[in-house]
Amino acid sequence: MRRLVINLERDAGRLAWMSAAFETMGLCMEPVRAVDRHDLGDDLVRRSLKPGLTGLGRGEIACFLSHLNAWKLAADGPDDFVAFFEDDVHFSSNAATFLGDSSWIPAGVDVVKLETTLQTVVTGREKPAPGSHRLGLLHTYHFASGGYILSRRCARRLVASARRIDRPLDDFLFDGGHFMPCWQLFPAICIQDLLLPVGKVGLGSRLQNEREAQRGGDLWKSKRSPLEKTVRECRRIGRRLFVSKQRVVPFGDTVLTANFA
Repeated sequence: MRRLVINLERDAGRLAWMSAAFETMGLCMEPVRAVDRHDLGDDLVRRSLKPGLTGLGRGEIACFLSHLNAWKLAADGPDDFVAFFEDDVHFSSNAATFLGDSSWIPAGVDVVKLETTLQTVVTGREKPAPGSHRLGLLHTYHFASGGYILSRRCARRLVASARRIDRPLDDFLFDGGHFMPCWQLFPAICIQDLLLPVGKVGLGSRLQNEREAQRGGDLWKSKRSPLEKTVRECRRIGRRLFVSKQRVVPFGDTVLTANFA
């Protein structure tokens, strides 16, 4: 299973951080050059966005395009599954068990969310995973896109569906944007530095300031058709009626890596 790390070329320290983490796990990784928001021209922004979409900052657009480039590598590659990471995550001590190969992923699973934001989610049926871990079918939105696995067929579907951006990346991935069920790994094996309860190393989030600024103004808005609105609402009602478990996605201890500089 390929392991792709999305990284801005000017963020050599973050790439070194991730390289050290994978070296500790005894695994290799491949960097994918991220799209820099400072390189986004007005014409590219217009061509990338769905008409009528407002309130999505250039950082969010660049983030989406960066992941899209990584999906294209997975869609065109030989691997049945590919793991994707942003360059600010910590890994649990047993993460290598899940990242070394994809043999543990059950048949019919195309999207696995590996990280946690320590928020409460609602899950349905479960599937076994290595050790004491389980895969729970997500019935509610779990934001952030720091670590996840996609099947090749899902990557192809995402690439085909992302010709025009109509929502933030994590909403597109984990709230029905690809029309494929998303499975959450319990406990999670990675967490972004910003959300780690203890042991932060100062990686921060490049989108946080932009998102904070947007809270005082217009957030992203997408014009949905009446049918899209009806389907979305029916899904939400169905999720509430057929709830299995409501719980916080936990995270364990972290792998020791080189200090971030």
